[in-house]
Amino acid sequence: MHLLIFVLLALIFYAPAVQGAEYHLLGSFNVAVREPSGLAYDPKNDSLWTVQDNGGDLYEIDKKGNVLKRVPLRPPLVQFRFPSLARRGDILRKALLRSGDWEGVYYKSDTDTLLLSDERTRQVIEVDRTGKPLKTIKVPIEWHYLDINHGTEGVAYDARTKTIFVANEKNPRRVMELKEDGSVASAFDVKVRKAEHLSDLYYDTTSDRLLVLARTMILQYTRKGKLLKTFPIEAIKAEGMTKDNKGYLYIIDESTSILYIYAPEVIPTSSRQ
Repeated sequence: MHLLIFVLLALIFYAPAVQGAEYHLLGSFNVAVREPSGLAYDPKNDSLWTVQDNGGDLYEIDKKGNVLKRVPLRPPLVQFRFPSLARRGDILRKALLRSGDWEGVYYKSDTDTLLLSDERTRQVIEVDRTGKPLKTIKVPIEWHYLDINHGTEGVAYDARTKTIFVANEKNPRRVMELKEDGSVASAFDVKVRKAEHLSDLYYDTTSDRLLVLARTMILQYTRKGKLLKTFPIEAIKAEGMTKDNKGYLYIIDESTSILYIYAPEVIPTSSRQ
């Protein structure tokens, strides 16, 4: 009996998060984009942006998944250096000279531009609406050559502080807040099951909270890394997540090219029409 009481108290006081029911599935739509990865809301056009994995392009879609525009992207030229690998490093440098493994996209409202996350190069690239590169920020994170495809995935932005949030998929599963010069303002590790990989980020300006997407679940954090809530989602391999100006949550699945729409249980008064 005493042991049971102890276990219950431990669950109450040491549980890292509370399961949430803030959203319910409203519907889903097919998207005519192969392997979509990353999702961003564009308040200017009331539309969504997604990027195509493995050297694909940038797509603007409506809220029912219809493609509105395709923007060609030119993968960045990079030079990989693996000093400890000698000749094998030379082979990798040549094979991976041109990357463009796009995994994240975020609309930057104060400049009307888009931030793209390139997983292999661990870079955030700012482009205009035509796909023209404007600025590149290197994400300062250590990694091993075996984790070449386990790099930066999600990207988000806080216009108030002019800082960029980046999520690293795994090894480590980490969220970093970067200043405009690329230096680290803050960082925290995300503890999830071994099978879960971090795949996207969303910064909520109204609550000053970060939503972290981990394929089959969403975790809500403070910007300093305190886990507040978690809730499951329907997607099989969710790779993109965003919210619109009414509070609706949109999630895109890379494996099925399906766009899921979740409605908030309570719509804020300021978001109602």
